[in-house]
Amino acid sequence: MIPGAILFSRDEHDGGWVFKEYLEVGTANLPDGAYFGDSIRKLCVMPVSGTEIKGLAEKIISDYNNASRNELLMQNLKKHLMARAQIGVSLKKQGGGAKIAPPLYPVSDFFQQNRAEVCSYPCL
Repeated sequence: MIPGAILFSRDEHDGGWVFKEYLEVGTANLPDGAYFGDSIRKLCVMPVSGTEIKGLAEKIISDYNNASRNELLMQNLKKHLMARAQIGVSLKKQGGGAKIAPPLYPVSDFFQQNRAEVCSYPCL
C-alpha cells in the first residue's frame, strides 16, 4: 500500500469534478523512510483550506503496524527476491548498520526450491 491523495476541483461551468493532481508518499515533496509520518500528515489536510483532517494521519500510520499486512509484505518480498535470484539478502538498518533480520531468502532455501533450474549438473 502506497499512501496517496487524489485532488479534484469543481468545474465552474458544469459543477462536475476535474482531476487536479495525484500525490503519493515516496516522491521528492513527500519523502518516505524517516519522513514517512511527516509525509502522511501533509496528505491528511483539506486541499483548499489546509485544515487537518483530525485523526486520519494517525489511523494510516498505525495501520502500518498491522502484523498480517507486514507478513504479506515480507512474503511478497521473498517471492520477488527468489524470482530474480537475489539470494542471501538481509534487511539492515539505514546507513549500513547491524542486520535487523536474517537473510530474507537464504541461499539454501533458494537452491532447494529451484534445484532443477539452478543445477546444470547433478545436484546432491
